Amino acid sequence: MHATNLRGAFLGIKACLPAMRGRGGGSIVITASLLGIVGDRDLPAYGAAKGGLRAMCRSLATSLGPENIRVNTICPGDVETPLLQEFFDFQPDPAAARKEVTDRYPLRRFAAPRDVANVAVFLASDEASYLTGIDVVVDGGLLARIY
Repeated sequence: MHATNLRGAFLGIKACLPAMRGRGGGSIVITASLLGIVGDRDLPAYGAAKGGLRAMCRSLATSLGPENIRVNTICPGDVETPLLQEFFDFQPDPAAARKEVTDRYPLRRFAAPRDVANVAVFLASDEASYLTGIDVVVDGGLLARIY
């Protein structure tokens, strides 16, 4: 879990830095997870890895900022992917399980991959030129709820 989600991201960023430095700056967008902010009793290693990405973002933002390299993190909630569908298919009543989870979201739906991609494009663009070291939560309002 940590080798893929945390170390893999670190090594990918490390490999890109010479090119970014050579062109005078750039933007790094890290995909973490809402579970890097809140806990899930069934996924502690995953949450720890995603929380590590958030911490790495802040460290890199402060160290790379003087080189005009911005670093930000996207923290999506559930995204409508085959992996999410596989999770529901594994449940005793897939339709009921899906409804139970989507009902927790104020927008009553999961993110489409495009919802997350649009945020990544924005963070990588010049429109976000003064954003660095932040998390952008893309969760349909899930984190805004307490119950």
